[in-house]
Amino acid sequence: MITASAQQLTVKSMQAAGNDISASTYVRLDAQGNPCALVKVLLPVSGMQFEGNVVGNIDNRAGEYWVYMNAGSQELRVKATGQTKATIRFADYGVQPVQGKATYVVTISRGAISDQPTTAQDCKLMADDYYVGYNGKSQNYAEAAKWYRKAAEQGDQLAQYNLGIMYSQGQGVTTDINQAATWYLKSAQNGYSAAQYNLGSICYANKDFTEALKWFHKAADQGEVSAMYNLGIMYADGEGVKQNTKESIKWLQKAAESGHVNAQYNLGTTYLEGAPGQKRDLKQARIWMMRAAAQGDEDAKDLCRKLNWQ
Repeated sequence: MITASAQQLTVKSMQAAGNDISASTYVRLDAQGNPCALVKVLLPVSGMQFEGNVVGNIDNRAGEYWVYMNAGSQELRVKATGQTKATIRFADYGVQPVQGKATYVVTISRGAISDQPTTAQDCKLMADDYYVGYNGKSQNYAEAAKWYRKAAEQGDQLAQYNLGIMYSQGQGVTTDINQAATWYLKSAQNGYSAAQYNLGSICYANKDFTEALKWFHKAADQGEVSAMYNLGIMYADGEGVKQNTKESIKWLQKAAESGHVNAQYNLGTTYLEGAPGQKRDLKQARIWMMRAAAQGDEDAKDLCRKLNWQ
C-alpha cells in the first residue's frame, strides 16, 4: 500500500470559475478592507498547508479547501505532511493576478492509494475520491460515507465532520440529524471549528441555547465568521446568556470586519437605533450600513437611500 508520506502533489489545472459566485457571496476582506479572491483547491490531501498571501483561516468543505487571498496575488504554495511542496504560479495556467470577489479553482492530483486502505488518512482520501468522482472513481456518496466512517472511527476530524455533513444532507445515507450531531460532536471535540459551528447551529435550532453559545464561542475563537455573527445575535437577544450589548457589538463587529453582510447590517442597525447601554452613533451606523449596501443587502440599500447616505 502506498502511504500518504509516499505521495506527491501535482497541480493539474487552475482556472477562473466564471459562474461560481462563492467569492462574492461569502466575502472576506483583507486588512485594508478590500475584498479577497477565493481559490478553491479541489480534492486535497488531509492536513494541507498553504503559504502565500492567505487571508484568515482555511475552510474545508467536503473535498475542497477554500483559500482566501489578497487581490493581486500571483502564486500559492501547497504542502501536506511528508509531501513535496507544490508552488502554483497562476501565470503558468493563463491566470492573471487574482481579483477580489472572483473565484478560482485549482485541481491537484496525488499518487494512487490502495483499493483497500486501512489508515485513517488513506480512508479519508478514498472517501474524497468517491465524494467528488476522482482518481478513476465514479461519484458514489454511499461509498464515500463508508470510507469517511472508517476514517472517522479512527479519529480523523475532517472525516467526522464530512460524515456529519452527509447525514445532515442525506448524501449516501438516510438523513439523520441526530447522527449528524453525533459526528459533529466528535469532530468538534477534536477541535474542528466548522464542526463546532454546525453543532452549535443544531443546538440553537433545538433551542438549547446554552450549548449553542458554548460551541459558537469555540468556533468563533478559531475564526468562524458565522459563529461570530450568531454570538452577536445571541448576546443582543439574551439567548442562553444575560443580554449584553457590549458583547453583542464586539462579536458583530468581528464578523462585520470579516465581510459578513448580515453582521454589517445588524451592527449598523444597532448604532442607528441604539441599544441598552449603547447610545446612537450615526457615524458608525453609516459606515456599516454602507458596507452592507455595497455587498448588495437590499434593506441596507433602502435605508441608505432614505437617509441619503452615499
